Order: sequence, then C-alpha cells, then structure tokens
Amino acid sequence: MKMIGLHKKGEVDLNEILTDLSQLPNYHEAGAVACFVGVVREDPVRESEAKVVRLEYEAYTDVALIRMEEIRDVIK
Repeated sequence: MKMIGLHKKGEVDLNEILTDLSQLPNYHEAGAVACFVGVVREDPVRESEAKVVRLEYEAYTDVALIRMEEIRDVIK
C-alpha cells in the first residue's frame, strides 16, 4: 500500500494532501475525508503573561505508521 499525505515536520499542506488523496484509484468510493484544525486559546486567567507566539509539535513516525496499519487491518 502506498502511503500518501505524509509530510516532513512543518510541511503540512492541506491542498496537497487532498490532491494526493484524489489521485488514489478508489478515491471515489471514500465516504469522507476528515481533517482536524485547532485554535489555540489564550489563558484568560493569565492575560498579563506572555502570549502564544508559536506552536511546536513532534510525531513519532515509526510508531504512527505501525498504529495506522493496525487500524487499517481492523477496518478491512
């Protein structure tokens, strides 16, 4: 199975992901494509303190791929 939509840290582009997905042979059989977009809220209790200026995230790709394969196998 070809994995698509996996990007290097900091290179997530939703349009590119959707374009890649639309190229899959069975794309038209998909019921939905889901994406989560979050918003960081300021802490209203501590408004006088420093504001959020950036977010950093990390992923453990090896573990994520294993879990995605397990989920795929259960769905099959």
